[in-house]
Amino acid sequence: MSLGKSLIGAAVLFCLAGTSVAAGPEDHEALARRFVSVLPASDEAAEPTRLDEGQAQRQADLVKANPGKADAVRAAFARRIACSDEKRDAMLPAMMLAIARSLSDEQLQSLIAFYTSPDFARLSALDGESAEAKALMARYPLEKFAEAMKAYATAHVIEDVMAAEQACDAELDEALAKTGVRP
Repeated sequence: MSLGKSLIGAAVLFCLAGTSVAAGPEDHEALARRFVSVLPASDEAAEPTRLDEGQAQRQADLVKANPGKADAVRAAFARRIACSDEKRDAMLPAMMLAIARSLSDEQLQSLIAFYTSPDFARLSALDGESAEAKALMARYPLEKFAEAMKAYATAHVIEDVMAAEQACDAELDEALAKTGVRP
């Protein structure tokens, strides 16, 4: 049997079985996850969170108002900082997956090809205004990816950060209450 007849036979079987040849939602999800997995890790370590002025003042006030519990107060605030860092670190992969889901299969496949090819390293080494850089950028849907990131950031990042910070504040309040620290 020739390859052509095999392909036609496979197409007929798909039609008879009622199965679509196009990628389904599970396939798109797998493709989105694959894309996120090939993205390069950031070279820069995120700066650790620090207490803002209001939090530092609250910590100082609680230490003063709760003699003998300074270590418990400081430990609760240290955990508050760790909570912020953990939530921030978890937010990026979730954000990238949401962005990937907004791209088409074709765009994801092209971006996967880009990030796993020598073109990525080459583009990273070039001046973004050079003709070679512009040609590489035109070959892949990098502009569409950047637009999707901007749209996601505009719609969700502030909400996501606020929700994470509120959860960390609630954890702090609970930790303080468990140690008997009074406001």
